[in-house]
Amino acid sequence: MIKAMNFIESFFIKRIYFPGEDSNTITELISVTKEVVHNVNGVKVVTPEILSSCICDINAEDLKEKGLDPLEVPDNKKFISREQAMKLTDLVEDQDSFHKAATDLF
Repeated sequence: MIKAMNFIESFFIKRIYFPGEDSNTITELISVTKEVVHNVNGVKVVTPEILSSCICDINAEDLKEKGLDPLEVPDNKKFISREQAMKLTDLVEDQDSFHKAATDLF
């Protein structure tokens, strides 16, 4: 018999960069994830669920103007509240609004 004891729910936003289709761009992926950690029969089980995401190309020159090296832009992960996660998820239909709101959280 499987017995689920307690669970912990958390939300985070993650930003990942990778090379774009040409040498002048990098691609940015931002995702909002809900993560549930269950204790099942004494074993920790982590279940991630991506709630929303957006992907966009960024001009490498724009990053250089901000003092960032396009080849060394760090990925970011930040825990956010349930309310922030739901707000971002509601904005996902308008990618520009989602991207701006998500970027503001970093």
